[in-house]
Amino acid sequence: MLENTYRLRGRRGGVKTKLDEARKRHNIPVHYTSCTKRSKFEYSNSNTKGVNFSNLIKIPICKDNNNQTVPHFVPRVMLSNVMSLTPKLDEVSEFLLRKKIDIGFITESWLKDRINDSIVKISGFNLIRKDRSSHEHGGVCIYLKDQIKYTIPENLQCCREHEVLWLKIHLNVIH
Repeated sequence: MLENTYRLRGRRGGVKTKLDEARKRHNIPVHYTSCTKRSKFEYSNSNTKGVNFSNLIKIPICKDNNNQTVPHFVPRVMLSNVMSLTPKLDEVSEFLLRKKIDIGFITESWLKDRINDSIVKISGFNLIRKDRSSHEHGGVCIYLKDQIKYTIPENLQCCREHEVLWLKIHLNVIH
């Protein structure tokens, strides 16, 4: 206790100095070992999580018998928790258009039945939405490019308590 009371002149007592002193007092020893055994987890870089190769399966490549390339469509998707879509509609719209997004999934739209589709419509996209009716906040919606055909499977539709959207997207059929 006395060592903190009496200090030499010229020593700064700022936050950084106090944090450095605290780190020195509460240092946890670290032991480095040279492990030659390779882990079943691999890391591609420091920003990603590991890949467990025992969970992966090899997918065989199927070739067409008549050597013709079949046109296919892989959608570019976006998922965003917007926490109130109405004031952020310009941002969402610009992002969908600038990044050429085909399907935009929106959570926490905070839309209500009294808000008309025309208010949150984005040009070039179909809007499918499920609003929370009982409480504030919640709600989900999907912006789907006009060229993508879809159906809503009625057998998967749930009760009104849950905001769940099911779509069957026909990726091969683009009009």
